[in-house]
Amino acid sequence: MAKKLSVLFSVILLLAVSVSLFGCGQGIKSEVSIVPGAAKGLTIQGTVKTGAYAYTMSSYSYVSYSFLQKDAIAGAKVSIPGLASSAVVTDANGFYSIKNVSPGSYTVIVTREGFQDGVAKGAFPENPSENTVLTLDVLLVDNPKIVSATIDANSALNSAVIVFSEPMDITTVIPTLYYAGMSSYGVSSKGVVEAEKSWDTANKILTIKPKNNFLSGSLYGIFLSGPAGDYLSIKDMSGNSLDYSGYSTSGNSLMVNLITTVATAPAPSAAPANFQFKTANGTTEIDYSDIYYYNNYVTLSWNPVDQATSYKLYCRYNNGPFQLYSDSSYSLGAYKEMNIKIDNLDSSLADFTRTGYSYPEDKGYGIVWPFVGSNAIDFKVVAANSNGESPASNIITIKDTKKPQVHSASYIPYNYAPTYSSKEAYVFFTEPLDKNSAETIGNYSISGQTISKAQLTNIYSGSSYRFAQVALTMFPGTTTIATVEVSSNVKDLSGNGIELKYNSGLFYGYPY
Repeated sequence: MAKKLSVLFSVILLLAVSVSLFGCGQGIKSEVSIVPGAAKGLTIQGTVKTGAYAYTMSSYSYVSYSFLQKDAIAGAKVSIPGLASSAVVTDANGFYSIKNVSPGSYTVIVTREGFQDGVAKGAFPENPSENTVLTLDVLLVDNPKIVSATIDANSALNSAVIVFSEPMDITTVIPTLYYAGMSSYGVSSKGVVEAEKSWDTANKILTIKPKNNFLSGSLYGIFLSGPAGDYLSIKDMSGNSLDYSGYSTSGNSLMVNLITTVATAPAPSAAPANFQFKTANGTTEIDYSDIYYYNNYVTLSWNPVDQATSYKLYCRYNNGPFQLYSDSSYSLGAYKEMNIKIDNLDSSLADFTRTGYSYPEDKGYGIVWPFVGSNAIDFKVVAANSNGESPASNIITIKDTKKPQVHSASYIPYNYAPTYSSKEAYVFFTEPLDKNSAETIGNYSISGQTISKAQLTNIYSGSSYRFAQVALTMFPGTTTIATVEVSSNVKDLSGNGIELKYNSGLFYGYPY
């Protein structure tokens, strides 16, 4: 969760000033606009002080921060880009003064070793009198940053180097090297690569050397955390937390991704074997609840292939053309896998735009579901590196063949019943239903009752597997426990009939 730091600076004499902080080594655009022929003898001055952000992380990994202002700083270099004669250095009190400037707007840059650059922008008022002073105070942020992270080409691809902007408290920097490339490399099931770390004498350069050489054409990641188990406890020698802006976070760790040189190995010759899928529920049978109730994805997995640096996943809808879904390196350890969100394939593949960028749907209630009727989605995967691709894996066909079930039944509560009588009942189902079959009254039976109406409501995100409800109107009504039975002619959106083992539900008749 990266944050872009910003600081508000004060401006005197009716001046509007905005200030932004930049990381070490970043360029600053020159912004000088001088009004010709106006008053001379003007001065830009201010005080440069230090400050640092203090970060805290909640139990839900939410990061909050406060800014702690510190002391004035001497020896900071102050300049105005585009005005060569403007360079000055702050005195022992952090004060600077740039004299004899012309009216206009200015950008002041402040730099100091060990601090992030400070930038202040301001303008003189229109028609200033002589000797007018523009005050621009600047805060230099004292939080350390990562300046660079590279694979060191001078050591035969056998070390990763992270350079920090300030000397670090090395006891607070805990790196873990992860591997996300070819599986022939010896890694554990969690992808951790055994490695050693070392620091330079200034404690600004961290070198990470794996037990075996880095592999060419592969993706590695370094997860950084501190002694408290999170990246906010990484500190410099002054006790300031690491500024993590510009880098991604994973849980409580900071991620630094590294890519080695292009692979020189031949194209993979073997197809990925054991290509299979499972739902988030851990099954190989898919229905509506597996997509919309269990986190909305299926997991595809396959065995690793020698010489592969990435895997390309292709898919097609209803026997249409195969198209590339993704091309990247996935998972870690002894097998490969990736999660696919079935309901966003439209935005990934051109041939999935079947009905105006939406799935076929129950037009009456707007339920989106790709597996309508006999429709299916096929997947295949190939291994690849810079020199080519392997043959394709076996094809996986994902199709809804799971039969819907009756979840439960109940009388309609008093405040929902249209007639406040014993003549209304709900039947709940584990999947959205086909409207025609679900509203056919002959598909329901309740002992001693005549059913006169069945009204379907499909539900986008049901609770406890309840994705459809049918409101039954019956006569003469009941005030006792009753059983409703549902025919297998009631079908889900994919055409699967009710599972007869689970085709009935008990409900209490309305008591009044």
